[in-house]
Amino acid sequence: MLQPELAETPRVAEPRVERFRYAGFSYECRLTPCDRALTEPVILLGGFIQDKDAWRVHELAISQWATTVSIDLPGSGEADPLPPDHGTEFLADALHHALESLDMPSVNAVGCSYGTLIARELAHRHPGRVARLALSGMATLRPGKRIAWEDVMALARVLEEGRKEDFAREMIDLLMRGEGAPRARRATIVAKLVTHHLSTLPGHKVAKYLQNVARMRHAHETFGAFSSAERSQVVPRVPTLVFTGESDSLTPPEEGRRFARACGDARFTTIKDCGHMVMLERAGEFTDLLRHFFTDAPLAGLPYCNQVE
Repeated sequence: MLQPELAETPRVAEPRVERFRYAGFSYECRLTPCDRALTEPVILLGGFIQDKDAWRVHELAISQWATTVSIDLPGSGEADPLPPDHGTEFLADALHHALESLDMPSVNAVGCSYGTLIARELAHRHPGRVARLALSGMATLRPGKRIAWEDVMALARVLEEGRKEDFAREMIDLLMRGEGAPRARRATIVAKLVTHHLSTLPGHKVAKYLQNVARMRHAHETFGAFSSAERSQVVPRVPTLVFTGESDSLTPPEEGRRFARACGDARFTTIKDCGHMVMLERAGEFTDLLRHFFTDAPLAGLPYCNQVE
């Protein structure tokens, strides 16, 4: 794994769990302080089934140059279940409440896949809170787009029927489906690990996954979009990096490229030899790219990136 290149390695404090309560819902984060941070704290927001423990490897690298916060918002991980009619607006406000409680007036927000919706909504509803925004695997989930929303719904039905092994196999196919580009050897290992994780999900995490899918369905059927930011077509007004794997067919590069071009201050790139799950398939490169962007270092010429647009 690539490690941040620092002249002197800062001391990393022991992680600690912080707990919050907002609008009747309890949730928590793992905070890893960095005593000589080079930038604002980094907030990590993952996909449908990811929880704060999915970020442990990344925290080891990021905490060398920034304080990190991995959070289980309501409806994920060890947090309280969240009814489907509480959308990304509620989640962004719950995240904002946590950041206020942590006394973090300005943060770098990272969203991956489903997490991009929450990160973008945070920047939309609380723009003064976000210094920079990084969106990995970013696309709208509305039917008619290239993203396979119908596949997501079909997988939810498989899981509702209790067919965990079928769900795991079909989900990994959806997440790692490529478009002909070479893939890292690590992708095979990642596929096996993720398949095992998905096929052994405990009941409370299955329920939360299904609630998250229902949350997206409710938002689309009620409002025609998955967030107020998407509904109003407002783009982030902070420096933004949009990226995904070059062979990502779940959230295709062209979707992210189109979004980045609509922003006032955004860059777009793709990661070589990788699909949708950049954070797992190329974890070292993922954290190194974040270090460059969040510390305002040049992005051009990074060996694992294609052209930065």
